[in-house]
Formats: sequence, C-alpha cells, structure tokens
Amino acid sequence: MDDSGGVAPAPGQSGTMRAPLSTTTPAGLWQVTLTLQSDTTSRQAGAILQLGSPQLSGMVLSGNVILGAGVVGALLVVASWLIGSRLRWRAG
Repeated sequence: MDDSGGVAPAPGQSGTMRAPLSTTTPAGLWQVTLTLQSDTTSRQAGAILQLGSPQLSGMVLSGNVILGAGVVGALLVVASWLIGSRLRWRAG
C-alpha cells in the first residue's frame, strides 16, 4: 500500500497519517513497514500488528519432545525398580 498523500511534517514535528485497509483484509499477524522520506533523508520503522481477535491454538508437541518424555519415563521406571529390588534384597 502506498499512501504518499496526507501529512508531511517537518523534522521535529509530528502528525497523524491514516492508511485505511480493505474490508477483505484477513485477520492475523501482519508485518508493517513504514518509510518516511524527504529529498535527502529516508528513515524506516517496522512492527507486527494483530488484526482481529487473536486465535488461541492448542499446544503442539514435536516428535522429539514426545520421544524424550518417553525415554525419561522409562528411565524412571527402571530406576524405581532397581531401588525397590535393592531395598528388598537388603531387608530380606
């Protein structure tokens, strides 16, 4: 979108510029870049905007996380069994 009309503040001044979006612009995260340019100077700023209501998503676990949790769980079971059998052996 190019909105070269509107406010043209001098250095040190401020102003408001509006850039209306289409009614069909979908909700979601949008990366916005603003460029201010004069004859000899150009400055740029950026931001990420959330349009519409944020959508909550479920937690997604990768296969590596699930595998790691399984390995840790198996090690805990084996360690518990070894400790339990050693304590029974000493008591016996």
